[in-house]
Parts: sequence; structure tokens; C-alpha cells
Amino acid sequence: MLKIALIDDKNYGLDQIKELHAGEDFSLEYFSSYAEFLRNNDSFDVIYLDYYLEKDRITADLILQVVKKRAGKVIAFSSVARRNTELFGLGADAMVQKK
Repeated sequence: MLKIALIDDKNYGLDQIKELHAGEDFSLEYFSSYAEFLRNNDSFDVIYLDYYLEKDRITADLILQVVKKRAGKVIAFSSVARRNTELFGLGADAMVQKK
């Protein structure tokens, strides 16, 4: 089973992630903040990471390397294409524009 997480202060991207993985055997865990993610010690096969985490007042470029330590792959998941490109350049494994 593929273990997937979303770190995003808004949850509307969950449906898009479910669509992207339709037909796969997966579990999906949602973290509404980076702080919440840090309190959980699990590792994931895939982590979708939003760029601006308003609840934490932090941007993903500052936390990407920490998140990568707990993921097989990190996917930049912003609605702003240039932010996804930025994270990809910093080491994210892929990027998907959030709808």
C-alpha cells in the first residue's frame, strides 16, 4: 500500500490527490500545518507539499529538506506554477499544480 501525505493549510487538494492515485492501493493522511506534521513521526512514500503554510507562517523552501527525510518522494503542490518550479529546483522530486 502506498502511504501518501498532504501538508497544506487548506484541504481542497485532497480530492485532486485522490484522483491522481485512483486505481492504486493507498492511504492518505492530511496535515493542516507543518507543526502538525512534525508531531507525527511517520514516514511516507509520497508527500505533497504546499508552498505557503499560512498557519505556520512558513514557506516550503525553508522546510523542504526536513520533509524529504520522511518521504520517498516530495511533490511540490501549489496553485502557483512558479512556486512549484522553485521547489523542484530546490530538490522536490516532482511538481503538480493544485487546481
